[in-house]
Amino acid sequence: MPRNANNADRRNAFNRAVNSLQQHENVSCNHQKDDQWAFRSRGSMECEICHDILPEYVFMCRNCLMKVCASCRRNRLR
Repeated sequence: MPRNANNADRRNAFNRAVNSLQQHENVSCNHQKDDQWAFRSRGSMECEICHDILPEYVFMCRNCLMKVCASCRRNRLR
């Protein structure tokens, strides 16, 4: 999220991230094991947590197929 984004943009980004996490909670996947993440590099993809567009790769959970960036995988799904 750019530093100059207004509060409405920040709130929308936050709500999208919360909705994405809530959708994946229903799958009963805890994302705790490092070996359940697969590296995917098929062009640009969007992180389902922070919604950044990643030009080269994402990590995809082998259980629930959630696609996340390296930062969200490390910091938000533990």
